[in-house]
Amino acid sequence: MKLSEHFTIKEIFWNPQDGWTWSGDERLRMVQIELAKMIVQKLEMIRARVGLPILITSGCRNIDTMARARRDRWVPQPSYHSDHFYMGKFWPLGSGAVDFVPVKVSGKDLDRVLEDIFIFVRNTIPREEVGQCIIYRKERFIHISNGYEQVFGQDIAKWMRKQKVQFLEYVQGKYRPV
Repeated sequence: MKLSEHFTIKEIFWNPQDGWTWSGDERLRMVQIELAKMIVQKLEMIRARVGLPILITSGCRNIDTMARARRDRWVPQPSYHSDHFYMGKFWPLGSGAVDFVPVKVSGKDLDRVLEDIFIFVRNTIPREEVGQCIIYRKERFIHISNGYEQVFGQDIAKWMRKQKVQFLEYVQGKYRPV
């Protein structure tokens, strides 16, 4: 099933190690799909901006995916409060997130495109639609999550202390505001 012109449900909710990572509860799964539609709208805007296909390297995670990420350290500082949980049973306040990289570009060109994407998100996508945008320069990917106000509303986002969008970079094991 397509979520948008260029992105499918499988890209967000399936990985070879864990299979389908979405909820077993059909009602919650429908909410997770709506969160995924929100995130791919942002990816479609980014794709149009850079004129390149986008590869989702990490979408919805389940507890097995997170445990493996912690064990194998393929995710810098994996969090059990990650927005990658898409309101899942383990962390019900996950707003939906993806890690991604543009394809058909490498080396210094990839570095330039990642910077362009980061600036584009910061300057173009409405603030209430973005929770976090994190650039991982050394690892060469970007993380983006749905805005907490967009997903939960202003009062709950404020209660969660997540009403402000965060633009961060990951450098030497630490997240820094950009």
